[in-house]
Amino acid sequence: MQKKFGELPLRPMPGESPGTLEGLWRMLDEAEAWAIPLPDGSGAFIAVSASSALGQTFGNAPFNAYGLYGPGVHMADLEEDVFGALFSRPIDPETLYVVTDGSAQLGWLTWAEAVAALLPSLLPGAGDFMSSDYVALPDSESVYTAHKALFDKQERVVLALDGMGQVSGVLTDRDISKLIERGCDLWNTALAEKAPPAVTVTASTPLKEVRRRGNTAEAALLVVTDDAGHPLGTISVDECTRALVSNAGTADTPPDETVFMDTVLTGSLRTGIVGTDEYLNIIYYNEAITDFVRNPDRLKLGGPIWEVIEACAISRNSFASALDNAKRMGEQIITNWMRIKGVMQCIQCRLRMVNRNGHTAGFVLSVQDITAQQNAEEAIRKLAYHDKLTQLPNRLLFDERLDREIKRAKRNNSRFAIMMLDLDGFKRVNDDFGHSIGDLLLCTVGKRLYTSVRESDTVARFGGDEFIFILPDVACADDVEGVAEKMRAAIREPCIIEDREFEVEASIGFSIFPEDAIDSKELLDLADARMYKDKRKGTE
Repeated sequence: MQKKFGELPLRPMPGESPGTLEGLWRMLDEAEAWAIPLPDGSGAFIAVSASSALGQTFGNAPFNAYGLYGPGVHMADLEEDVFGALFSRPIDPETLYVVTDGSAQLGWLTWAEAVAALLPSLLPGAGDFMSSDYVALPDSESVYTAHKALFDKQERVVLALDGMGQVSGVLTDRDISKLIERGCDLWNTALAEKAPPAVTVTASTPLKEVRRRGNTAEAALLVVTDDAGHPLGTISVDECTRALVSNAGTADTPPDETVFMDTVLTGSLRTGIVGTDEYLNIIYYNEAITDFVRNPDRLKLGGPIWEVIEACAISRNSFASALDNAKRMGEQIITNWMRIKGVMQCIQCRLRMVNRNGHTAGFVLSVQDITAQQNAEEAIRKLAYHDKLTQLPNRLLFDERLDREIKRAKRNNSRFAIMMLDLDGFKRVNDDFGHSIGDLLLCTVGKRLYTSVRESDTVARFGGDEFIFILPDVACADDVEGVAEKMRAAIREPCIIEDREFEVEASIGFSIFPEDAIDSKELLDLADARMYKDKRKGTE
Protein backbone atom coordinates (compact mmCIF):
# COMPACT_ATOMS: atom_id res chain seq x y z
CA MET A 1 0.00 0.00 0.00
CA GLN A 2 3.04 2.28 -0.14
CA LYS A 3 2.21 5.00 -2.68
CA LYS A 4 3.26 8.58 -3.12
CA PHE A 5 1.02 11.41 -4.24
CA GLY A 6 3.15 11.81 -7.36
CA GLU A 7 2.00 8.36 -8.50
CA LEU A 8 -1.74 9.14 -8.32
CA PRO A 9 -3.98 10.34 -11.17
CA LEU A 10 -4.62 14.04 -10.50
CA ARG A 11 -7.31 16.46 -11.58
CA PRO A 12 -6.05 19.63 -13.31
CA MET A 13 -5.96 22.73 -11.10
CA PRO A 14 -9.15 24.76 -11.59
CA GLY A 15 -7.35 28.07 -12.14
CA GLU A 16 -8.17 31.49 -10.76
CA SER A 17 -11.23 32.23 -8.67
CA PRO A 18 -14.33 32.99 -10.79
CA GLY A 19 -15.80 36.43 -10.52
CA THR A 20 -19.40 35.34 -10.17
CA LEU A 21 -21.51 32.67 -8.52
CA GLU A 22 -22.52 31.48 -11.99
CA GLY A 23 -18.85 31.00 -12.81
CA LEU A 24 -18.31 29.08 -9.58
CA TRP A 25 -21.29 26.80 -10.23
CA ARG A 26 -19.88 26.17 -13.72
CA MET A 27 -16.48 25.22 -12.27
CA LEU A 28 -18.10 22.85 -9.74
CA ASP A 29 -20.23 21.34 -12.49
CA GLU A 30 -17.26 20.82 -14.81
CA ALA A 31 -15.28 19.21 -11.99
CA GLU A 32 -18.34 17.15 -10.93
CA ALA A 33 -17.18 17.84 -7.40
CA TRP A 34 -18.83 19.01 -4.20
CA ALA A 35 -15.88 21.31 -3.55
CA ILE A 36 -12.81 22.58 -5.44
CA PRO A 37 -9.53 24.17 -4.29
CA LEU A 38 -9.02 27.81 -5.23
CA PRO A 39 -5.97 30.03 -4.57
CA ASP A 40 -6.52 32.59 -1.81
CA GLY A 41 -4.01 35.07 -3.20
CA SER A 42 -1.35 34.35 -0.56
CA GLY A 43 0.07 31.16 -2.06
CA ALA A 44 -2.29 28.94 -0.05
CA PHE A 45 -5.57 27.32 -1.08
CA ILE A 46 -9.09 27.21 0.30
CA ALA A 47 -11.82 24.69 -0.50
CA VAL A 48 -14.92 26.33 -1.94
CA SER A 49 -17.99 24.15 -1.49
CA ALA A 50 -21.37 23.93 -3.19
CA SER A 51 -23.36 24.16 0.04
CA SER A 52 -21.71 27.43 1.05
CA ALA A 53 -22.25 28.76 -2.48
CA LEU A 54 -25.90 27.83 -2.09
CA GLY A 55 -26.02 30.05 1.00
CA GLN A 56 -24.85 33.05 -1.02
CA THR A 57 -27.34 32.13 -3.76
CA PHE A 58 -30.25 32.24 -1.28
CA GLY A 59 -28.93 35.35 0.39
CA ASN A 60 -28.58 37.25 -2.89
CA ALA A 61 -25.35 38.67 -1.41
CA PRO A 62 -22.46 40.15 -3.44
CA PHE A 63 -20.23 37.35 -4.69
CA ASN A 64 -17.25 36.60 -2.45
CA ALA A 65 -15.42 33.37 -3.29
CA TYR A 66 -13.23 33.63 -0.22
CA GLY A 67 -16.27 33.63 2.03
CA LEU A 68 -17.35 30.25 0.64
CA TYR A 69 -15.25 28.07 2.84
CA GLY A 70 -15.80 24.34 2.65
CA PRO A 71 -13.76 21.31 3.72
CA GLY A 72 -10.05 21.50 4.46
CA VAL A 73 -7.24 21.58 1.90
CA HIS A 74 -4.08 19.57 2.54
CA MET A 75 -0.98 20.60 0.59
CA ALA A 76 0.77 17.33 -0.31
CA ASP A 77 4.28 16.98 -1.68
CA LEU A 78 4.47 14.62 -4.65
CA GLU A 79 6.89 12.45 -2.59
CA GLU A 80 4.54 12.35 0.44
CA ASP A 81 3.16 8.95 1.49
CA VAL A 82 -0.56 8.80 0.66
CA PHE A 83 -1.52 6.41 3.45
CA GLY A 84 0.18 8.55 6.08
CA ALA A 85 -1.54 11.70 4.82
CA LEU A 86 -4.97 10.05 4.84
CA PHE A 87 -4.88 8.42 8.26
CA SER A 88 -2.33 10.27 10.41
CA ARG A 89 -4.96 12.89 11.26
CA PRO A 90 -8.71 12.74 12.04
CA ILE A 91 -10.49 11.28 9.02
CA ASP A 92 -12.47 13.78 6.96
CA PRO A 93 -13.72 12.27 3.67
CA GLU A 94 -14.39 15.78 2.34
CA THR A 95 -10.72 16.86 2.48
CA LEU A 96 -9.12 17.99 -0.78
CA TYR A 97 -5.44 17.34 -1.56
CA VAL A 98 -3.41 19.76 -3.69
CA VAL A 99 -0.20 18.06 -4.89
CA THR A 100 2.92 20.19 -5.39
CA ASP A 101 6.54 19.59 -6.36
CA GLY A 102 7.68 22.46 -4.17
CA SER A 103 7.52 25.11 -6.86
CA ALA A 104 4.21 24.54 -8.64
CA GLN A 105 0.85 22.83 -8.10
CA LEU A 106 0.64 19.65 -10.18
CA GLY A 107 -3.05 18.93 -9.62
CA TRP A 108 -5.56 17.94 -6.97
CA LEU A 109 -7.77 15.06 -5.91
CA THR A 110 -10.42 14.21 -3.35
CA TRP A 111 -10.05 12.02 -0.27
CA ALA A 112 -12.08 9.25 -1.91
CA GLU A 113 -9.90 9.35 -5.04
CA ALA A 114 -6.75 9.06 -2.93
CA VAL A 115 -8.21 6.07 -1.07
CA ALA A 116 -9.25 4.42 -4.33
CA ALA A 117 -5.69 4.70 -5.65
CA LEU A 118 -4.44 2.69 -2.68
CA LEU A 119 -6.61 -0.31 -3.47
CA PRO A 120 -5.21 -2.28 -6.44
CA SER A 121 -7.32 -5.38 -5.92
CA LEU A 122 -9.27 -7.17 -8.65
CA LEU A 123 -12.81 -8.47 -8.21
CA PRO A 124 -15.46 -10.04 -10.44
CA GLY A 125 -17.18 -7.98 -13.12
CA ALA A 126 -19.45 -4.98 -12.94
CA GLY A 127 -22.52 -7.17 -13.41
CA ASP A 128 -21.95 -8.76 -10.00
CA PHE A 129 -22.26 -5.40 -8.23
CA MET A 130 -24.56 -3.34 -10.43
CA SER A 131 -27.78 -1.80 -9.15
CA SER A 132 -31.16 -1.88 -10.88
CA ASP A 133 -32.34 1.20 -8.97
CA TYR A 134 -32.86 3.61 -11.84
CA VAL A 135 -35.56 5.10 -14.08
CA ALA A 136 -35.21 4.86 -17.88
CA LEU A 137 -36.85 7.56 -20.01
CA PRO A 138 -36.61 8.66 -23.66
CA ASP A 139 -34.12 11.51 -23.92
CA SER A 140 -36.87 13.58 -25.55
CA GLU A 141 -38.72 13.74 -22.22
CA SER A 142 -38.40 16.89 -20.09
CA VAL A 143 -36.20 17.25 -17.04
CA TYR A 144 -39.37 17.88 -15.03
CA THR A 145 -40.72 14.45 -16.08
CA ALA A 146 -37.45 12.92 -14.89
CA HIS A 147 -37.63 14.83 -11.59
CA LYS A 148 -41.20 13.67 -10.96
CA ALA A 149 -40.33 10.08 -11.87
CA LEU A 150 -37.48 10.04 -9.35
CA PHE A 151 -39.76 11.29 -6.59
CA ASP A 152 -42.63 8.98 -7.50
CA LYS A 153 -40.45 5.86 -7.70
CA GLN A 154 -38.01 6.95 -4.97
CA GLU A 155 -35.02 6.40 -7.20
CA ARG A 156 -31.92 8.56 -7.68
CA VAL A 157 -30.80 7.98 -11.27
CA VAL A 158 -32.43 8.64 -14.65
CA LEU A 159 -31.04 6.94 -17.76
CA ALA A 160 -31.83 8.89 -20.93
CA LEU A 161 -32.41 6.57 -23.91
CA ASP A 162 -32.12 7.44 -27.59
CA GLY A 163 -34.44 6.17 -30.32
CA MET A 164 -32.61 2.82 -30.43
CA GLY A 165 -33.08 2.23 -26.70
CA GLN A 166 -29.40 2.84 -26.04
CA VAL A 167 -28.18 4.97 -23.14
CA SER A 168 -27.35 8.48 -24.31
CA GLY A 169 -26.94 10.16 -20.93
CA VAL A 170 -27.27 9.93 -17.15
CA LEU A 171 -28.95 12.43 -14.83
CA THR A 172 -28.94 12.05 -11.02
CA ASP A 173 -31.11 13.68 -8.39
CA ARG A 174 -28.10 15.85 -7.54
CA ASP A 175 -27.80 17.01 -11.17
CA ILE A 176 -31.46 17.99 -11.19
CA SER A 177 -30.99 19.88 -7.90
CA LYS A 178 -28.20 21.87 -9.54
CA LEU A 179 -30.44 22.70 -12.52
CA ILE A 180 -33.15 23.90 -10.13
CA GLU A 181 -30.64 26.08 -8.28
CA ARG A 182 -29.61 27.68 -11.59
CA GLY A 183 -33.17 28.48 -12.60
CA CYS A 184 -33.45 25.91 -15.40
CA ASP A 185 -36.87 25.69 -17.12
CA LEU A 186 -37.46 22.04 -16.21
CA TRP A 187 -40.73 21.78 -18.13
CA ASN A 188 -39.29 22.87 -21.48
CA THR A 189 -35.79 21.38 -21.27
CA ALA A 190 -35.29 17.91 -22.75
CA LEU A 191 -33.11 15.30 -21.07
CA ALA A 192 -30.99 15.19 -24.24
CA GLU A 193 -29.94 18.79 -23.55
CA LYS A 194 -28.84 18.34 -19.94
CA ALA A 195 -28.02 14.68 -19.28
CA PRO A 196 -24.20 14.25 -19.36
CA PRO A 197 -22.99 11.52 -21.76
CA ALA A 198 -22.99 8.09 -20.14
CA VAL A 199 -19.78 6.20 -19.42
CA THR A 200 -20.68 2.58 -20.20
CA VAL A 201 -19.17 -0.77 -19.27
CA THR A 202 -20.28 -4.33 -19.83
CA ALA A 203 -21.29 -6.78 -17.15
CA SER A 204 -17.96 -8.60 -17.51
CA THR A 205 -15.77 -5.49 -17.14
CA PRO A 206 -13.49 -6.04 -14.10
CA LEU A 207 -14.19 -3.72 -11.17
CA LYS A 208 -10.68 -2.34 -11.25
CA GLU A 209 -11.22 -1.25 -14.85
CA VAL A 210 -14.66 0.15 -14.00
CA ARG A 211 -13.10 2.33 -11.34
CA ARG A 212 -10.29 3.44 -13.67
CA ARG A 213 -12.75 4.45 -16.39
CA GLY A 214 -14.93 6.32 -13.90
CA ASN A 215 -11.99 8.23 -12.43
CA THR A 216 -10.57 9.00 -15.88
CA ALA A 217 -13.90 10.37 -17.10
CA GLU A 218 -14.56 11.96 -13.69
CA ALA A 219 -17.87 10.09 -13.64
CA ALA A 220 -19.22 8.99 -10.26
CA LEU A 221 -21.76 6.65 -11.88
CA LEU A 222 -21.32 4.30 -14.84
CA VAL A 223 -23.96 2.39 -16.80
CA VAL A 224 -23.74 -1.36 -17.29
CA THR A 225 -25.07 -2.33 -20.74
CA ASP A 226 -25.46 -5.43 -22.85
CA ASP A 227 -23.56 -5.85 -26.12
CA ALA A 228 -26.27 -3.87 -27.94
CA GLY A 229 -25.88 -0.87 -25.60
CA HIS A 230 -29.16 -1.42 -23.77
CA PRO A 231 -29.04 -0.73 -20.01
CA LEU A 232 -28.74 -3.54 -17.49
CA GLY A 233 -28.00 -1.46 -14.40
CA THR A 234 -25.68 1.13 -12.88
CA ILE A 235 -22.54 0.94 -10.79
CA SER A 236 -20.83 3.74 -8.88
CA VAL A 237 -17.12 4.31 -8.47
CA ASP A 238 -17.70 4.28 -4.68
CA GLU A 239 -19.33 0.84 -4.93
CA CYS A 240 -16.33 -0.43 -6.90
CA THR A 241 -13.98 0.91 -4.27
CA ARG A 242 -15.96 -0.65 -1.43
CA ALA A 243 -15.97 -4.03 -3.19
CA LEU A 244 -12.25 -3.82 -3.92
CA VAL A 245 -11.46 -2.89 -0.31
CA SER A 246 -13.49 -5.79 1.11
CA ASN A 247 -11.43 -8.22 -0.96
CA ALA A 248 -8.05 -6.59 -0.28
CA GLY A 249 -7.23 -9.09 2.49
CA THR A 250 -8.18 -12.65 3.38
CA ALA A 251 -10.99 -13.47 5.75
CA ASP A 252 -8.49 -14.62 8.36
CA THR A 253 -5.85 -11.91 8.18
CA PRO A 254 -7.16 -8.64 6.73
CA PRO A 255 -4.55 -5.86 6.70
CA ASP A 256 -5.14 -3.24 9.39
CA GLU A 257 -5.35 -0.52 6.73
CA THR A 258 -8.05 -2.45 4.88
CA VAL A 259 -10.13 -2.82 8.04
CA PHE A 260 -10.63 0.86 8.70
CA MET A 261 -10.65 2.00 5.05
CA ASP A 262 -13.49 -0.47 4.50
CA THR A 263 -15.23 1.00 7.55
CA VAL A 264 -15.08 4.49 6.06
CA LEU A 265 -16.07 3.53 2.56
CA THR A 266 -19.12 1.49 3.53
CA GLY A 267 -21.00 4.72 4.33
CA SER A 268 -22.67 7.12 1.92
CA LEU A 269 -21.59 10.74 1.75
CA ARG A 270 -24.96 11.94 0.37
CA THR A 271 -25.80 15.29 1.91
CA GLY A 272 -29.37 16.45 2.39
CA ILE A 273 -29.83 20.22 2.06
CA VAL A 274 -32.76 22.38 3.14
CA GLY A 275 -32.99 26.15 2.63
CA THR A 276 -35.48 28.29 4.57
CA ASP A 277 -36.55 31.90 4.77
CA GLU A 278 -36.11 33.87 7.99
CA TYR A 279 -39.37 32.41 9.31
CA LEU A 280 -38.09 28.82 8.86
CA ASN A 281 -40.41 28.10 5.92
CA ILE A 282 -38.79 25.78 3.36
CA ILE A 283 -37.83 27.48 0.10
CA TYR A 284 -35.59 24.70 -1.24
CA TYR A 285 -34.73 21.08 -0.50
CA ASN A 286 -32.92 18.38 -2.46
CA GLU A 287 -33.93 14.75 -2.91
CA ALA A 288 -31.18 13.49 -0.60
CA ILE A 289 -32.89 15.02 2.45
CA THR A 290 -35.62 12.39 2.10
CA ASP A 291 -33.05 9.80 3.28
CA PHE A 292 -33.30 11.31 6.75
CA VAL A 293 -36.98 12.15 7.29
CA ARG A 294 -39.61 9.66 8.41
CA ASN A 295 -42.41 11.07 6.25
CA PRO A 296 -40.96 12.52 3.01
CA ASP A 297 -44.46 13.25 1.74
CA ARG A 298 -44.80 15.98 4.38
CA LEU A 299 -41.88 17.94 2.92
CA LYS A 300 -43.11 20.75 0.70
CA LEU A 301 -42.09 24.21 -0.38
CA GLY A 302 -43.51 26.77 2.00
CA GLY A 303 -43.90 24.21 4.77
CA PRO A 304 -42.12 24.41 8.16
CA ILE A 305 -38.72 22.83 8.76
CA TRP A 306 -39.80 20.93 11.88
CA GLU A 307 -40.25 17.61 10.04
CA VAL A 308 -36.52 17.61 9.29
CA ILE A 309 -35.50 18.82 12.74
CA GLU A 310 -37.52 16.19 14.58
CA ALA A 311 -36.28 13.45 12.23
CA CYS A 312 -32.70 14.37 13.23
CA ALA A 313 -33.59 14.00 16.94
CA ILE A 314 -33.09 17.72 17.65
CA SER A 315 -35.46 19.28 20.16
CA ARG A 316 -37.07 22.60 19.31
CA ASN A 317 -35.29 24.24 22.24
CA SER A 318 -31.91 22.96 21.02
CA PHE A 319 -32.65 24.11 17.50
CA ALA A 320 -33.73 27.55 18.73
CA SER A 321 -30.43 27.84 20.58
CA ALA A 322 -28.52 26.76 17.46
CA LEU A 323 -30.39 29.38 15.41
CA ASP A 324 -29.40 32.09 17.85
CA ASN A 325 -25.76 30.95 17.89
CA ALA A 326 -25.68 30.74 14.09
CA LYS A 327 -26.69 34.40 13.92
CA ARG A 328 -23.99 35.48 16.38
CA MET A 329 -21.12 33.02 15.83
CA GLY A 330 -21.51 31.40 12.41
CA GLU A 331 -22.03 27.77 11.46
CA GLN A 332 -23.36 25.46 14.17
CA ILE A 333 -22.84 21.70 14.18
CA ILE A 334 -25.21 19.31 15.94
CA THR A 335 -24.34 15.61 16.03
CA ASN A 336 -26.69 12.90 17.31
CA TRP A 337 -26.65 9.11 17.42
CA MET A 338 -30.08 7.78 16.57
CA ARG A 339 -31.71 4.52 15.56
CA ILE A 340 -32.84 4.42 11.91
CA LYS A 341 -34.54 1.25 10.67
CA GLY A 342 -33.16 -0.65 13.66
CA VAL A 343 -29.56 0.49 13.11
CA MET A 344 -27.68 3.11 15.18
CA GLN A 345 -26.44 5.90 12.93
CA CYS A 346 -24.56 9.12 13.60
CA ILE A 347 -26.28 12.10 11.97
CA GLN A 348 -24.52 15.45 11.68
CA CYS A 349 -26.45 18.65 11.00
CA ARG A 350 -24.74 21.90 9.98
CA LEU A 351 -26.76 25.10 10.31
CA ARG A 352 -25.73 28.40 8.72
CA MET A 353 -27.45 31.76 8.55
CA VAL A 354 -27.90 33.51 5.18
CA ASN A 355 -27.17 37.22 5.59
CA ARG A 356 -28.52 39.87 3.25
CA ASN A 357 -27.66 43.52 3.76
CA GLY A 358 -26.94 42.92 7.43
CA HIS A 359 -30.22 41.12 8.08
CA THR A 360 -31.20 37.47 8.36
CA ALA A 361 -32.52 36.30 4.99
CA GLY A 362 -32.86 32.63 5.93
CA PHE A 363 -30.95 29.52 6.90
CA VAL A 364 -29.28 26.58 5.19
CA LEU A 365 -29.33 23.20 6.96
CA SER A 366 -27.20 20.32 5.64
CA VAL A 367 -27.69 16.80 7.01
CA GLN A 368 -25.24 13.94 6.58
CA ASP A 369 -24.85 10.39 7.84
CA ILE A 370 -21.31 10.29 9.29
CA THR A 371 -21.60 6.87 10.92
CA ALA A 372 -18.82 5.39 8.79
CA GLN A 373 -16.51 8.29 9.57
CA GLN A 374 -17.20 8.06 13.31
CA ASN A 375 -16.69 4.29 13.30
CA ALA A 376 -13.49 4.64 11.29
CA GLU A 377 -12.08 7.18 13.73
CA GLU A 378 -12.92 4.82 16.58
CA ALA A 379 -11.25 1.94 14.71
CA ILE A 380 -8.12 4.01 14.13
CA ARG A 381 -8.08 5.10 17.77
CA LYS A 382 -8.35 1.48 18.83
CA LEU A 383 -5.40 0.56 16.60
CA ALA A 384 -3.35 3.38 18.11
CA TYR A 385 -4.31 2.93 21.76
CA HIS A 386 -4.84 -0.80 22.23
CA ASP A 387 -2.53 -3.78 22.25
CA LYS A 388 -3.10 -5.73 19.06
CA LEU A 389 -2.78 -9.14 20.73
CA THR A 390 -4.82 -8.81 23.95
CA GLN A 391 -6.99 -5.80 22.90
CA LEU A 392 -6.16 -4.23 26.27
CA PRO A 393 -5.06 -0.58 26.48
CA ASN A 394 -1.40 -0.20 25.49
CA ARG A 395 1.36 1.91 27.07
CA LEU A 396 0.30 5.05 25.18
CA LEU A 397 -3.30 4.94 26.44
CA PHE A 398 -2.13 3.95 29.93
CA ASP A 399 0.16 7.00 30.13
CA GLU A 400 -2.70 9.30 29.10
CA ARG A 401 -5.03 7.82 31.72
CA LEU A 402 -2.33 7.99 34.39
CA ASP A 403 -1.79 11.71 33.72
CA ARG A 404 -5.56 12.30 33.97
CA GLU A 405 -5.79 10.29 37.19
CA ILE A 406 -2.98 12.28 38.82
CA LYS A 407 -4.78 15.54 37.97
CA ARG A 408 -8.09 14.16 39.24
CA ALA A 409 -6.55 12.93 42.51
CA LYS A 410 -4.87 16.28 43.14
CA ARG A 411 -8.12 18.12 42.42
CA ASN A 412 -10.22 15.84 44.66
CA ASN A 413 -7.55 15.20 47.30
CA SER A 414 -7.95 11.44 46.74
CA ARG A 415 -5.70 8.37 46.50
CA PHE A 416 -5.06 5.89 43.73
CA ALA A 417 -2.68 2.99 43.22
CA ILE A 418 -0.40 1.80 40.42
CA MET A 419 -0.01 -1.97 40.36
CA MET A 420 2.41 -3.90 38.14
CA LEU A 421 2.11 -7.63 37.44
CA ASP A 422 4.62 -9.97 35.80
CA LEU A 423 3.84 -13.59 34.86
CA ASP A 424 6.08 -16.24 36.43
CA GLY A 425 6.59 -19.29 34.22
CA PHE A 426 5.55 -17.64 30.98
CA LYS A 427 9.02 -17.85 29.40
CA ARG A 428 9.04 -21.60 29.93
CA VAL A 429 5.72 -21.94 28.08
CA ASN A 430 7.05 -19.83 25.20
CA ASP A 431 10.30 -21.82 24.97
CA ASP A 432 8.73 -25.28 25.26
CA PHE A 433 5.53 -24.81 23.21
CA GLY A 434 6.20 -21.88 20.88
CA HIS A 435 5.09 -18.26 20.57
CA SER A 436 1.63 -19.11 19.23
CA ILE A 437 0.75 -20.92 22.47
CA GLY A 438 2.39 -18.10 24.42
CA ASP A 439 0.23 -15.55 22.61
CA LEU A 440 -2.95 -17.50 23.40
CA LEU A 441 -1.88 -17.70 27.04
CA LEU A 442 -1.38 -13.92 27.17
CA CYS A 443 -4.85 -13.39 25.68
CA THR A 444 -6.42 -15.71 28.26
CA VAL A 445 -4.65 -13.95 31.12
CA GLY A 446 -5.60 -10.53 29.71
CA LYS A 447 -9.29 -11.47 29.63
CA ARG A 448 -9.16 -12.75 33.22
CA LEU A 449 -7.52 -9.58 34.48
CA TYR A 450 -9.96 -7.36 32.59
CA THR A 451 -13.00 -9.14 34.05
CA SER A 452 -11.52 -9.09 37.56
CA VAL A 453 -11.26 -5.31 37.99
CA ARG A 454 -13.82 -2.58 38.48
CA GLU A 455 -15.24 -0.60 35.57
CA SER A 456 -13.38 2.46 36.84
CA ASP A 457 -10.03 0.61 36.91
CA THR A 458 -7.58 0.38 34.01
CA VAL A 459 -5.64 -2.76 33.13
CA ALA A 460 -3.11 -2.44 30.31
CA ARG A 461 -0.48 -4.60 28.70
CA PHE A 462 2.86 -3.00 29.47
CA GLY A 463 4.87 -5.20 27.12
CA GLY A 464 5.98 -8.84 27.04
CA ASP A 465 4.31 -10.65 29.94
CA GLU A 466 3.85 -7.53 32.08
CA PHE A 467 0.51 -5.94 32.89
CA ILE A 468 -0.15 -2.70 34.75
CA PHE A 469 -3.17 -1.31 36.58
CA ILE A 470 -4.57 2.06 37.67
CA LEU A 471 -6.81 1.59 40.72
CA PRO A 472 -8.67 4.85 41.59
CA ASP A 473 -10.04 5.75 45.02
CA VAL A 474 -8.19 3.23 47.21
CA ALA A 475 -8.29 3.89 50.94
CA CYS A 476 -5.05 2.23 51.99
CA ALA A 477 -2.41 -0.37 51.14
CA ASP A 478 -4.65 -3.17 52.44
CA ASP A 479 -7.18 -2.38 49.69
CA VAL A 480 -4.49 -2.80 47.05
CA GLU A 481 -3.23 -6.02 48.68
CA GLY A 482 -6.76 -7.37 48.35
CA VAL A 483 -6.84 -6.56 44.62
CA ALA A 484 -3.39 -8.12 44.18
CA GLU A 485 -4.50 -11.35 45.82
CA LYS A 486 -7.59 -11.40 43.60
CA MET A 487 -5.33 -11.09 40.51
CA ARG A 488 -3.02 -13.88 41.75
CA ALA A 489 -6.03 -16.16 42.22
CA ALA A 490 -7.36 -15.37 38.75
CA ILE A 491 -4.01 -16.18 37.14
CA ARG A 492 -3.39 -19.26 39.26
CA GLU A 493 -6.40 -21.01 37.70
CA PRO A 494 -5.17 -23.48 35.02
CA CYS A 495 -5.43 -22.29 31.40
CA ILE A 496 -6.64 -24.86 28.86
CA ILE A 497 -5.12 -24.09 25.44
CA GLU A 498 -5.40 -26.53 22.55
CA ASP A 499 -6.27 -29.36 24.94
CA ARG A 500 -3.20 -28.67 27.10
CA GLU A 501 -3.24 -27.38 30.67
CA PHE A 502 -0.88 -24.54 31.56
CA GLU A 503 -0.22 -22.96 34.95
CA VAL A 504 1.50 -19.66 35.65
CA GLU A 505 1.91 -17.47 38.74
CA ALA A 506 2.21 -13.71 39.17
CA SER A 507 4.64 -11.35 40.87
CA ILE A 508 3.04 -8.06 41.89
CA GLY A 509 4.21 -4.69 43.15
CA PHE A 510 2.35 -1.45 43.73
CA SER A 511 2.70 2.19 44.77
CA ILE A 512 0.13 4.62 46.13
CA PHE A 513 -0.44 8.28 45.26
CA PRO A 514 0.35 10.53 47.14
CA GLU A 515 1.93 8.58 50.00
CA ASP A 516 4.66 6.93 47.91
CA ALA A 517 5.10 9.57 45.19
CA ILE A 518 3.23 12.27 43.28
CA ASP A 519 5.12 11.94 39.98
CA SER A 520 4.10 9.33 37.38
CA LYS A 521 7.68 8.13 36.77
CA GLU A 522 8.40 7.74 40.47
CA LEU A 523 5.13 5.85 40.98
CA LEU A 524 5.97 3.46 38.11
CA ASP A 525 9.58 2.96 39.19
CA LEU A 526 8.55 2.15 42.75
CA ALA A 527 5.82 -0.31 41.66
CA ASP A 528 8.32 -1.95 39.29
CA ALA A 529 10.98 -2.31 42.02
CA ARG A 530 8.46 -3.84 44.44
CA MET A 531 7.25 -6.26 41.73
CA TYR A 532 10.78 -7.58 41.17
CA LYS A 533 11.28 -7.80 44.92
CA ASP A 534 8.15 -10.00 45.03
CA LYS A 535 9.53 -12.07 42.14
CA ARG A 536 12.86 -12.66 43.96
CA LYS A 537 10.96 -13.64 47.10
CA GLY A 538 9.06 -16.22 45.09
CA THR A 539 12.26 -17.88 43.88
CA GLU A 540 13.88 -18.12 47.32
